Amino acid sequence: MIDLAIRRYKTLEKGFHIPFRRYLHTEIDWSNQLIGIKGARGVGKTTLLLQRIKYDLKGKNALYLSLDDPSFASLDLVEFADDLSKLGFTHLFLDEVHRFPNWSQSVKTIYDYFPDLHLVFTGSSMIELSRASGDLSRRAAMFQLHGLSLREYINLSEQKDFQAYRLEELLQDDFQIDLGPLKPIALFRKYLESGYYPFFRDSRPAIYLEQLKETINLTLERDIPAVEEISLPTVLKMRKFMGILSSSVPFKPNISKLSELLESTRESVVKYLYLLEKAGVVSLLNSSTQGIRALGKPEKILFDNPNIMHALAISVNVGTQRETFFVNQLSKAGHMISLDKQGDFKVNERYVFEIGGKSKTSEQIRGVKNSYIAADNIEVKWQNKIPLWYFGFLY
Repeated sequence: MIDLAIRRYKTLEKGFHIPFRRYLHTEIDWSNQLIGIKGARGVGKTTLLLQRIKYDLKGKNALYLSLDDPSFASLDLVEFADDLSKLGFTHLFLDEVHRFPNWSQSVKTIYDYFPDLHLVFTGSSMIELSRASGDLSRRAAMFQLHGLSLREYINLSEQKDFQAYRLEELLQDDFQIDLGPLKPIALFRKYLESGYYPFFRDSRPAIYLEQLKETINLTLERDIPAVEEISLPTVLKMRKFMGILSSSVPFKPNISKLSELLESTRESVVKYLYLLEKAGVVSLLNSSTQGIRALGKPEKILFDNPNIMHALAISVNVGTQRETFFVNQLSKAGHMISLDKQGDFKVNERYVFEIGGKSKTSEQIRGVKNSYIAADNIEVKWQNKIPLWYFGFLY
């Protein structure tokens, strides 16, 4: 099996040349014995592993193994790790672990019995280590990889090296982002349609959106069932819900009505919503970030990112697209977002934002402390009116 795994990796490595590094690369302490990387399908987890092996470890004493490969379906991972250790390997990279039976127990055993073997694994954004049979939550250093920020998209597509900023920096009166000769609005438009997932580099926008549809289908049909014990009829109901959502975002859910349409109980419908959020397909919003999960249904549903809107929605509403971008970029940068009574959103229970076009005024948030306008179609910040695209530079 080791020989087969080496041949498979060599084949991958031969055609692999992606020097661009994601934001997460520098956040990980690669010296940890056990590292886990979660993320939605298509955000670049495999690339992160291959870069680490090829560019940092130079391929020495390191092996990559995709557990989504049918050839390794019956593999004994612990025995495999034992053989690797005896051959002098010091690093094992396991991709797509959530597809492998009892993966967490095997990873725990490898961690316990082979302390000289550094293990890095990737899995669905849905996996929860505390619920896994091996309870890896006290052992693994866990990280979440998101899709490309606008900043990363520009750096990758234009071969630049613009830095990320903290939210507090963006809010300062004299703060500006200078992209030089680049046209930020034009790049922003491209990103909204087809720039969140790194595979945009390999295809034209129309083909990209078809690939994204297939990615979402695989998420529903393979990734969610691999982590949660759900039946095929449940998968079909989630697909039906996605169809409902695609024609009506932003969606303010009526759980009773959805229960009728999906022929499910209210509890099941709420479960579908949170499964889709964990899978990186939708974002669920409420008017408070404190203790809201226990209350049940969300107050508003958006797609996770604007690219999904373009792939699935019957028509793309400009206002909803702006809100989706704002929520996506701030939440992926680690900020808490809730709905606000006077503005559109409250961030970190402190800042209030109103989202709109370049003619948007402060009338709705007049007198509100720490309030700002995130305005589309403007290039320069003026007082509390901040270009919407600035919020793509938070990670």
